[in-house]
Amino acid sequence: MQYDPDHQFFDVHVPFLSSLGVHALKMNAEEDSALISIDLHRGLENSISALHGGAIASLLDVAMAAAARARDRSVRVTTIEMHIHYMRPAQAPVVYATGKLTHGTGSMAFTEAICHNEAGEVFARATGTFKKLKPKV
Repeated sequence: MQYDPDHQFFDVHVPFLSSLGVHALKMNAEEDSALISIDLHRGLENSISALHGGAIASLLDVAMAAAARARDRSVRVTTIEMHIHYMRPAQAPVVYATGKLTHGTGSMAFTEAICHNEAGEVFARATGTFKKLKPKV
């Protein structure tokens, strides 16, 4: 995947996500959720032709971060901690991650996410805690 300087991810330019080829599909303020995807290609595969665990970790992290800011897109967040359970190889043409805000305070967001295929088969699960950052004026 080639870096695209015009790539936008839910109204934010994140060069790393452009380089990975992550797609922002849906952010839902009412459900405090976000859906993102990545197309599996040779450059993201591990030795068994599945999505590399590092790419899965990034996908889960970003889905949770997007869910944490679903109600207020001006908010930025940074990961405090993340825990991942890998369950099976992610072997699908398109791999999705759905993030959900489970609890939020004025300065923190507690989240969860699943990495899955289009049929809903789960490859990995994660929980994460994020620090909310004040928007730059």
